Amino acid sequence: MEQNLPPLPKQPIGRTFTVAVSVLGIIALLQIIAVAIKIDWHRPTSMTTVAEASPTPTTPHARRPHRVLNTPGDISQASKEAAELVRQSAEKERAGDNEGALNLLEDADALMPNMPPVIAKMAELFEQMKQSQNALVQWRRLSDMGAAAGDYRKQAVAKLTSEAAISSGDAAGIRDDVGLQPGSTLGIVDCKMEDGKQGQKNLRIAIKSRPDSIIDANNDVVVHVFFYEKADGETTLTASRVTSKWLTETANWAEDGMQILSVQYPGPISGDSVGGDPHREYYGYMVAIYYKGLLQDFRTEPVRLRELFPPKVNLTPSP
Repeated sequence: MEQNLPPLPKQPIGRTFTVAVSVLGIIALLQIIAVAIKIDWHRPTSMTTVAEASPTPTTPHARRPHRVLNTPGDISQASKEAAELVRQSAEKERAGDNEGALNLLEDADALMPNMPPVIAKMAELFEQMKQSQNALVQWRRLSDMGAAAGDYRKQAVAKLTSEAAISSGDAAGIRDDVGLQPGSTLGIVDCKMEDGKQGQKNLRIAIKSRPDSIIDANNDVVVHVFFYEKADGETTLTASRVTSKWLTETANWAEDGMQILSVQYPGPISGDSVGGDPHREYYGYMVAIYYKGLLQDFRTEPVRLRELFPPKVNLTPSP
């Protein structure tokens, strides 16, 4: 299989515009609560990976105590106050004061708890401040909210399956009863490497689907398989041609929910070939499974490749 490379990202929109749009959306949602209209959370903020080679150690961040709201009047007043705090937070962020922006969002969260866009924004600010562990706490809150978080839960699950979550041990316990990440449609069950002749290797990848899922493999599934080599202490992506094939005629997970992908790696380009390096050696591999552009699961061998080349969480460029 030729290595799948993510598309080049579009030119990013200006930060001020992005922040302004985000705060308007959050304030609108808060105002909707004030008039007791049912909320449908389906507009997550842009997703950026939380992966870091060396996450900065942080002390767990204490949450503010929540205000008790007993009457519709209490809810209406709290909503207005929270909306104003969100507006002030956006101003702080535009001015480069992320800590001040975060403090205001925490006050808003204490007034109106369990607001998905507010929690997601707090997580993003923690990430910008290099406080990965505190960011993961917020993503965990969204994940634990289930359907109430809407599409923000997909964002949170993707974050929790990223390298930073796994390296911290957070992702180890979030497999559900079918063995997949909560909210995911596909997962890696096993990777088995077999050695061949002259440095060749064959990697067999068992990929499982969630029961009763209808999967459009041609349009919705992307499998990235990368092989890495080492020379003179430097680890790089192989220049060799990698090929692959499914061991069933149609990989649609329709019958038993399990498909096997066989990937052949021919070994490093030899010293006799153009651009070959006689000192180049096989180092390891990475497999990443995406469904509708979102990371579902990944495996690396050795584990250090997660630090060197963390997989993208989202293949879809931000609008």
